[in-house]
Amino acid sequence: MKPSPPSDLTANLERAIRAKGLPTHGLGKMLLQCRRAFSAELTERLADHDLTVSQWAHLRTLQGNQGIAQVELSRQIGIEKASSTAVLDSLETRGLIRRPRDSDDRRRVNVFLTPAGLALVQEIIPDMLDLHALALAGLSRAEIAGFLKGLETVTRNLRQAKAGDDVSASKRAKPSHGRANRRAARARVAVT
Repeated sequence: MKPSPPSDLTANLERAIRAKGLPTHGLGKMLLQCRRAFSAELTERLADHDLTVSQWAHLRTLQGNQGIAQVELSRQIGIEKASSTAVLDSLETRGLIRRPRDSDDRRRVNVFLTPAGLALVQEIIPDMLDLHALALAGLSRAEIAGFLKGLETVTRNLRQAKAGDDVSASKRAKPSHGRANRRAARARVAVT
């Protein structure tokens, strides 16, 4: 079966992208490939310490936030509380953290690194710095700053678009129009 020709909207979007000097290959694909490569190296390095990426995220976040509420820790890492609980259970079993109840509010669980947990974080940090240096090798300081600023901007743009979709979704009579409306809005933005 022969592939169908691109729609006018797709063709207009590709022309607008080229006119702005942007790459026509997918940003999402490039970000995914980068994330996979970085995650593979990170996973391998953490395996040397018998840690998962999620466990490391918890330990690293706790290093600067001793005594943080478990709910807040989950929020900062960006995972559900239930997922965080399982990770924290494993770290507590290993003696890397402790989770006492707050003396003023027994519903609140505070999370602390133990001395063994802090020592492990301090042992791993040089390896993480090496990983970052490896990933950013060949880029100047200005290129790194621009790259990170660009990633922050892309993230902010997508979060703002999502927040707008969440608000407008409740006002739409037909939810199926959401994707078409976003495509049309992107085409208008890309052309401007």
